Amino acid sequence: STFVPSGPAVASSSRWHVIDAKNQVLGRLATEAARLLPQLGRRILLTIGSKQLKYFVPLHDRLTLFARLLPSPASIQQALDAGFGAGHILALRPPFSQDFNRSILREYQIDVLVTKASGVEGGVVEKVMAAHDLGLTTLMIQRPEQASTVAVRIQQALRDCLALLRQYGTDGHAAVPDNVPAC
Repeated sequence: STFVPSGPAVASSSRWHVIDAKNQVLGRLATEAARLLPQLGRRILLTIGSKQLKYFVPLHDRLTLFARLLPSPASIQQALDAGFGAGHILALRPPFSQDFNRSILREYQIDVLVTKASGVEGGVVEKVMAAHDLGLTTLMIQRPEQASTVAVRIQQALRDCLALLRQYGTDGHAAVPDNVPAC
């Protein structure tokens, strides 16, 4: 199920309701995501950028956290400062295919993927579809924009991704052709 904060203009972060997607959770802020994670799984892949890792520091003693981030010295230092050991930092340069994302999720035995609603240019479709292929939970953090605009855009992106999954299959072997419009 996809959980989306409910209330006027998605203003309330304490109430969640379900929309049409499997294993999708949507949060307004990284702090909300951090509070929700212990209920969702034990092995977490954070693909949210190095600046947001500080919100997950209190979870190191309860969960196994991995951070995938850009291979810049500043990003790696931010991850180290947030308590990530070298073995839990995946410093990689995008773009990443759905197959590559699926391989990473499998290799690190991930239960929950945490990502930002970064749109097509941020590779969110490939990440979400890879997690879906493996039956994993995805926790998606909204962009820090006007909440009502973000909620509409993310809900549409999820509907578009679900339409692609229905059209091209979910067995992990069907590839979406390059000429299909991105969601």
